[in-house]
Amino acid sequence: MTSLEIRGVSVAYDELVAVRNVSLSAEAGSCVCILGANGAGKSSLLKSIVGLARIVEGEIFFEGKSLKGVEPYEVAARGVMLCPEGRRLFPDLSVLENLKIGGHCMRRHRGTASDLERIFAIFPRLQERRHQPAGSLSGGEQQMCAIGRALMSRPRLLLLDEPSLGLAPKAIADVAAVIRQIRQSGITVVLVEQNARLALRLSEFAFVLKSGELVREGPAAVLANDPEVAAAYLGG
Repeated sequence: MTSLEIRGVSVAYDELVAVRNVSLSAEAGSCVCILGANGAGKSSLLKSIVGLARIVEGEIFFEGKSLKGVEPYEVAARGVMLCPEGRRLFPDLSVLENLKIGGHCMRRHRGTASDLERIFAIFPRLQERRHQPAGSLSGGEQQMCAIGRALMSRPRLLLLDEPSLGLAPKAIADVAAVIRQIRQSGITVVLVEQNARLALRLSEFAFVLKSGELVREGPAAVLANDPEVAAAYLGG
């Protein structure tokens, strides 16, 4: 079953076209990655899925239903959640408060306690620091909090934008382990990541963007051994 399908999508900011005629898909329960240099259009593509960037051509479907023109809060309520680049936590609010905000789009009050238990089982460190301001956490802990906040909405499709950015090697390994755990739970993951080796290791399928256009796609294991991909993104 296809979870996400993007058909011929172009994204623009005023007169600037950030993404041109991109088509890609992700099967339910899979992890796919989107690679590319800075400015390639990766983040713009993710934002278009959740309604935060303007689609000027094409259409996006989640579980067979169009997301084009759907408000961001409604996209979240349908089961699609973006964990943005830079984490975007509320630094003066506690870890617990940040997590509870993540469940707000469910428009419910019941189940919050069980959701928190689930998040703390994945991230025991967040439970230890639940009353601390989010801004006082380390970079790795903040990323865990950001992912935990996204998971509070019980998404079926999770979009991760540069989750390893600026993290120490140990924190990157922790984030990678969490992504594997999320996949094992059946959630579909779309991963945008400049650490191409990590992204290809975590994914089954990969797409490469260059200047807003799709220039390569294929099984992650195949692209990891593609000489052009290796030269451009793997340092060899």
